[in-house]
Formats: sequence, structure tokens, C-alpha cells
Amino acid sequence: MCRIVAILIISLLLVNCASGPQSDRLAVRKQQTEQATSESLKGSSLDDAKGLEEKGDHVEAAKVYGKLSQNTDKTPEERTHFKLKAAHALASGGFSNQARLVLNDIDIARLNKNLLQNYFFVRAKIALAERNADDAQDWLKKVRLPVNAPISIHAEFLYARIRMHELTGNIPGIVNDRIELSPLLADDEQKLANQAAIIGVLSMLSISQIETLLQKEKRAGADFKGWLSLAIILQESHGPNRLARLVQQWRTKFPKHPISENLLASIVPQQTAETRPPDLHNIALLLPFEGPFAKPAQAVRDGFLAAYYAQKFAEGKPKIRIYDTGADPSKITEIYKKALDEGASIIVGPLNKDAVETLIKKGGLTVPTIALNRVNDGKLFTDNLYQFGLSPEDEAQQVADRAWHDGHNRAAVFYPNTNWGERVKEAFVDRWEELGGVLVTEGAYDATKSDYSVTLTSSLDLDQSDNRFKTLSQTLKMAMHHEPRRRQDIDFVFMAARPREARLIPPQLKFHRAGDLPIYSTSHSFSGKKDRKQDRDMNNVIFGDMPWTLQRTNFYHIKQLIAKTWPDSAKSQGRLYALGVDAYNVLYYINWLRTNPNARLAGVTGNLHLDVNNHLLRQLTWAEFARGIPRVLPKAPVLSAN
Repeated sequence: MCRIVAILIISLLLVNCASGPQSDRLAVRKQQTEQATSESLKGSSLDDAKGLEEKGDHVEAAKVYGKLSQNTDKTPEERTHFKLKAAHALASGGFSNQARLVLNDIDIARLNKNLLQNYFFVRAKIALAERNADDAQDWLKKVRLPVNAPISIHAEFLYARIRMHELTGNIPGIVNDRIELSPLLADDEQKLANQAAIIGVLSMLSISQIETLLQKEKRAGADFKGWLSLAIILQESHGPNRLARLVQQWRTKFPKHPISENLLASIVPQQTAETRPPDLHNIALLLPFEGPFAKPAQAVRDGFLAAYYAQKFAEGKPKIRIYDTGADPSKITEIYKKALDEGASIIVGPLNKDAVETLIKKGGLTVPTIALNRVNDGKLFTDNLYQFGLSPEDEAQQVADRAWHDGHNRAAVFYPNTNWGERVKEAFVDRWEELGGVLVTEGAYDATKSDYSVTLTSSLDLDQSDNRFKTLSQTLKMAMHHEPRRRQDIDFVFMAARPREARLIPPQLKFHRAGDLPIYSTSHSFSGKKDRKQDRDMNNVIFGDMPWTLQRTNFYHIKQLIAKTWPDSAKSQGRLYALGVDAYNVLYYINWLRTNPNARLAGVTGNLHLDVNNHLLRQLTWAEFARGIPRVLPKAPVLSAN
């Protein structure tokens, strides 16, 4: 594909070169070029190019536009117009370097007003493709859409401006442009996605920040104020019945607000036959109290029961039976059957990954089952079984999203040479490359040691720098001063590490002249308890974790109770207590999550939603170490749908 694009660029440049001084040799070359162009234009039309663009085949569309730009029957302005179309297609497909080469072949001093506007917009598209917010903003400011611009052009311009606002963190700009975009979208699904993005971006703000925005934007329209008022209601995490009443009051206050009723239904727990909680009168909790999972199982159980006893029941109180699944995961089938025989209407567990896989392969589950782990095969699932766990792979993928959203392109990855480290690294790399990021280097370190110099110097090319110096010094046969220089093509570091290693890696990176690189990590790098002295070298490390660990939630009273009752294990196993709390609370919302793809439940392990494979996924909270203490950051920006 790169070769095809290169041929396109060369062909465009050849046309320009042929218009120089008219020597005999150039005249012959021009005649040959025109003959070749005439042959290549057969079967190429503007409709062909537009059709290819609509299909997302940007390179082939650019090739057709490139051929049309070589047509000598066209006026110079028409030929330039097609060059701009070729550059636009390439920029839209992410081929920013090739698009820039095409633009460099255009003399902007000769462009008329309309062509100049097109030129500015393509430059903006290139800047956005490279996530250069400042350049994109400068170019977009130069674009002036004509009053009678086609709807499709107006929509594309707004999408570009929204993307620019996302890169700069301008949330009011995103909301206002999405409000303007909404009536331009003919497709109902696009409208729904656009409005869901408004809710999503406002969820990045705290209630106080939204209220401040309402005060600042006094002249804003009713639609803008309506979105902000709704966002405040949704952030307060009311119970489902009160939330429904508040949203109804909001609807009365903003009767002409354009929000889709389908979107409202997806974010407010409607009490319908499909969304009502399942039968919870007899809950079976299946956990292994023997073997390597015994202590985690106890923490999950105690968190589950703490949430149960903290609840005020409007109707009959559910019964909970606890079953020990033991150390052998192969026995899960008979224990599961025993729970059913004793009247279980819903089952929570098992905790062991192998036991979960056994249940999935068995299939035919007759009652809803909330497994407390995830199998390795993401596509392996069965009806009535929901997989919910603290997956390190999910966290690694969200780190990739966060780093990409923060504007980084080129990653270095350091991970322990263990099975866990390999899984986390692979999950990060897969997602990073899917986003379009580049993996520059990776290094596996020995987590049993404390000095990772060999891995770091090799990955940062410091050893190569030393070797080059030694070679030069020997060649010149003279004493020379040398400062090793690390490679300069890295934007940031992804660090897969447990707390001990996470405290050692940043100072070693600093020692090896990489202290200026941002470091991202998963929750595993943080012990879960604030320790300014132990974490003093973690400053500026950005990581994702659960609300339970980082901030005060609506279930803070349960956390205090657990900390008082089990002070030691609450510190070391805090995230597993949180898993137990959410495992209980999610039972009441599982059908709502299942029937509403846009539904989000504010849990203590993260904002929960359900994917098409019945995986309960968590949206992490982000924090950055400052003076050894984690400080909560805004959520990662929401990328455009287009």
C-alpha cells in the first residue's frame, strides 16, 4: 500500500516538473506523460473517487483524484482542485506524510478563495491525524465555510473541530459543537452516538466543575444548559427510583431539549419487565476457601456480605448460601448443581479462572451467574453467565487508551519476565498498535532483582551509545569526555510492575537519562494505601485504579466498616473487598446493563458496563503521583465517533 501511495506522489510531482522550461528533452517527456495520463484516465471518474471515499478506501480514492489532476483537458484550477481532493483523501485515511507531500506541490499564492479554504482544511486534517492540537487550531481558524456549504462539508468541519477540542481538553467546545452537529446527522444511530458522546464528555467533570461552567456560560442556549443540568443529576448516583423522578423533573424543565428518548432510556434504570432485577430471593455465593485462592475468597465474601447488610430492603430480604468450591476447579460442576438443587435463583462465582472456563464450556446454565474472573479467550462465553473480575489485561488496554488520548505516539514498554508480565505487555501492545501507536522498544526485567540497568540501557540504546563512543575514542586515540545519550524517539514509558518494582524503575530511568519521559502504569504499581515515604520516587507516574482506592464514593461507609472490622486485610486485599461489594450491588442492575448498551453503573471498582460477550467491564479512575501521594486526574477524553 505504501508503494501505491508513493507512485501517486511521484506521478503528481512529475506533472508539476513537466511545466518548467521548454527544452526539447522536456517537451518530449511532457508529450509522453500526457499520453500515459490519457491512457490511465480511462475508467477513472469523480464518481469513482467519491464512491471509494464513502467505502473508506482512501488510498484508492486518492489515486483516482491523482489521475484526474493530471488531465490536461482540465483547467489549472480544476487540476489543483483534484490534487487537494487527493490530499484530503490521504489525510482522512491517516496518510499524513503523503498528504503533506501532495500539498507541498501546490503553489498557495495561485489559489483562489475556495481552493485556499480547501487547502487550509486539509492542513488541519493532517495536523489532527498527527494529533498536533496547536497546528490544527491555527489552520481551522483560517477556514471559513460558505453560508450555502453542503451539510456533509459542514458536518466534517464540525467533526474536525470536535477532535481539536478533544486534544486541547476544551469540554465546552466539544459540547457546543456536538449540539451544532446533531441536526446535521440524518442517521438515527449517528445522532444517538453523538448525544451519548456529550454525556460521556460531561462525565469527565466533577459536579462542582459543571456548576462552575453553568455560571460562566450564562449566555449559553437552553440545549447547552440542559445537557449540563442532566449531567449533574447523573453524577450524583441516586437510587434508580429517585433518579427516574429527577430525570422526569428535568424533562419538565427542558421540554424542548433534543435528547433522544432512547438515550434517556439507556442511562436511566427504567422499571420494565426486561430491566427489572432477576429473582434474588436465594443467592448462592461460590468461593474457594481452600488452596491458593483462600485469602482472596475471604475478602470477596466479606465485601459481598458488607454490601448485603448495608442495604435497606423495601421488599423481602434475600437469603445467601455460601458454598466452598475448594482447591480443585474441576469440581465446580457438582458444586454448581448442588446450589441449584438447594434452590439458588442466582449464582455469584466461581473465583478461579479454570472453574469459570469449565462452566462456560458446560453451557446450559439455567439461572443468571456472575463469575468473578475472566477467561483468557475473550470470545468464549455462554448464555446466562456474566464474567466480572479485576482483569490486568483490561487495565493495560485502558492505559494504552489514556496515553493515546494524552497525545503520545511512540511507546517503550518495560515488564517483568513472568507470565503475568507477558500477558499485560501483550494486551497493552495489541491495543496500542490498534490505535495507531508505535512500539519503539520493549524490555523484560527480572522482578526478583533490584537492579534493572541491563534491561533499561539496552532498551534505551545507552549501550549502543557507549559502544559508539569507545569506537570513536579508539579510532582517534585520544581521551574524550562522554555523556551517554538515550534514544530520542520515545514519547513515554508503559511500566508493568508491582509496587516494589514500580518504586525502583522511575529512579533508575532518571539515572539513565530518561527521567523526562512520562510513565504510565496499571493499578498494580500502587499498593492501595497512601505512603508518602515509600512512594516518594513515584512522582509523575500516571496510573489507572478503582474509585474505592482513590476517592470517596457513595459506599464510603462500607469501606470504613471493612477497615474497622478487618484492619490488616483491608489494607492488603482492599481491591478484592471492593470486588465483593460490586458483585453484590450489580445483581440489581444486571438486566438493565444487559438490555442497554449505553448504560453505566457507578461501582466502587469503576464505572461498569456490559459488552456483547457478557463481560462486565470497568472504567478506571486516573491518578498521578505528586510528592508520593496519588492525585486524581480528569478522565481520559472521549474520541470522536467518526
